[in-house]
Amino acid sequence: MKRFRSIAILVLLIVFIDQCLKVYVKLHFRIGEELSFFGNWALVHFLENDGMAFGWSFGGKSGKLILNLLRIAVSSSIFFLLYKSIKQNRSSVFTFSLALIFAGALGNLIDVCFYGILFSESSSDQIAKTIIEAKPYASFLHGKVVDMLHFPILIIEQEKMPVLIQKMFFWSNHRIVFFRSVFNLADFALIAGLFINIVFNLNKLKRLKVRY
Repeated sequence: MKRFRSIAILVLLIVFIDQCLKVYVKLHFRIGEELSFFGNWALVHFLENDGMAFGWSFGGKSGKLILNLLRIAVSSSIFFLLYKSIKQNRSSVFTFSLALIFAGALGNLIDVCFYGILFSESSSDQIAKTIIEAKPYASFLHGKVVDMLHFPILIIEQEKMPVLIQKMFFWSNHRIVFFRSVFNLADFALIAGLFINIVFNLNKLKRLKVRY
């Protein structure tokens, strides 16, 4: 019972913080608007995407519907695995990784299910409003995922690159940006959970090989 409670608190805390960030940004930022921290190393940069984590997409309305139905199926499967892992008292690391994956999947699922019917459209010209003040921008399961975390760890302007590299790989006004993706806390939790899960299973496989 204690383990169930701990995992439930972890999942709810991640989803709560993720949704608080998204709702705040949705109702206070225009698309493309940003706020910098620590110079330009950490940014709140508001974007929305129709697809998966880190802005990946799966084209068209029908594709979006299929993707979101698949999201529901996958999230349900992860929840079942998490419940089974807790009930069978499996490894804490494995259970923790599943909790992160489920929290991340649930956080973005809330966006695509409900944001379209709870908020008006965001654009570069206007800040979204709630449905109390304006019309919703999409139907159920057709909402957009709110992204806002951007960490351009390394930015190299074209003029600072060797001339040969400029001529070979870059047009005018181009630059290298690492890390370019804009994401949210749910994306981070999901990817972190997947990474921990992969490392856990690789270590488990190595131990089995050593044993036999």
